[in-house]
Amino acid sequence: MKKTIPLLCVIALVCVLGIYASVFQPIINFPANESKINTHYALLNFTANGSILVFANDNSSRLNTKNGLVFINLSQANKTMIYNLTTLPIQSDSEGLVALYHFDNRSEFGENNTVVYDFASNGGRNNGTCTNCPTWNETGKIAGAYEFNGSAFISHPTTGVNIFNGTISMWIKPDTNLFDATEQGLWSTDDSGGDALDLTYMGTADTLFFRWWDGYSVASNTEAVIGDLEADVWHHIVFTWDGTADNTPTAFFYVDGERKDTIERLYKNG
Repeated sequence: MKKTIPLLCVIALVCVLGIYASVFQPIINFPANESKINTHYALLNFTANGSILVFANDNSSRLNTKNGLVFINLSQANKTMIYNLTTLPIQSDSEGLVALYHFDNRSEFGENNTVVYDFASNGGRNNGTCTNCPTWNETGKIAGAYEFNGSAFISHPTTGVNIFNGTISMWIKPDTNLFDATEQGLWSTDDSGGDALDLTYMGTADTLFFRWWDGYSVASNTEAVIGDLEADVWHHIVFTWDGTADNTPTAFFYVDGERKDTIERLYKNG
């Protein structure tokens, strides 16, 4: 039987937490329940047993088991644990959200080693699948994560994707050997005919490439210098662009909340 205990804290904003344990009622050691913490992070200290899931939300009415999973431990013996909460996951009902992948491998949403659930909107619209699959583990930046070995990838539909304007956001943790030596694809749409998008990190040049494909040829190749990404550290990558088929939009590249480069005239030929 799962047990839950709520924790209300303030981390620059109200943060509501739910801790679930599969064996017995979890015990919150620190901070005290309903305490206020005037920092941008919180160290959560609790004692629990069995499978542990910790959920966080900035609204008590929206705290549920679909949104906000921030910590996973599937086989924890009776032990006191400390988790450093530094950020909250994107909410599935965020305005304009096309696809949202938590990479938590949760069977209750149909996820397994070959299926990734799309949590955006009502869910399931752009589910991902793989045959050459990455390796899942429970120690990501926010709950689970996948480890990509340089050849593994996850494919997903692109329903709702607009190639002329949008935002791509992700957490990545570079591996020294792979990232410094080779070109690593981060995200792309299908380039087998028609227009397509491709976001790639070049470790040897410390740059992000955003490529706009017109059929099988590169119609626009936008290079942003972002600096060296420290290995074995989580980084937040954001690329956003805004335009239409008839104009030349401006594109912005961000790393860990800092704007690294701006492309004033992102264009498409052909």
